[in-house]
Amino acid sequence: MKMKKGQAQQIFVWIFILILAVTTLFFGIKTFRQGENLKDEVLLVDFSKNLERQINNFYYLDIGSSGKEDFILPSNVREVCFLNQTITENPPGNPINPIDGPNPTYINQLKEFSNVFIFPETSFKQNRFKLSNFIVSSDSPYENPLCIPVIGGRVNIKFENVGNFVEIKNG
Repeated sequence: MKMKKGQAQQIFVWIFILILAVTTLFFGIKTFRQGENLKDEVLLVDFSKNLERQINNFYYLDIGSSGKEDFILPSNVREVCFLNQTITENPPGNPINPIDGPNPTYINQLKEFSNVFIFPETSFKQNRFKLSNFIVSSDSPYENPLCIPVIGGRVNIKFENVGNFVEIKNG
């Protein structure tokens, strides 16, 4: 049986349409996955900016002013750790304890450049940053770092103006 000239061209058109559909589907899925990763990175940048804004707000209020804030983070963040970096940033009479926490080696290597850490540290590109005007505290003796658990993609932090610094506590 002989194929007519028009029928042979129609097969190539269908093959081209199939290739085009598969390519479009592949790049659509790839773009969607990149968007999900970008969403998490944007949440972390938003968290750092909002945290800095809250610290500065309480820093310029009267001594004793306090409040709580709830921050949204990506769902796979386990905890946020805040680090007192030097003796001058610690309240008088309360020495800084040796650095302990989820990954003390990681924190010790980067403590000169950062004082807020996001864990797990391997999940995000922007997993640490440096802020000023705060010290960390807890209800127990001073911890270094103070790690606050993230529950359901949210972390609750208490802020209090203690004079030269804003004290951060687990909310």
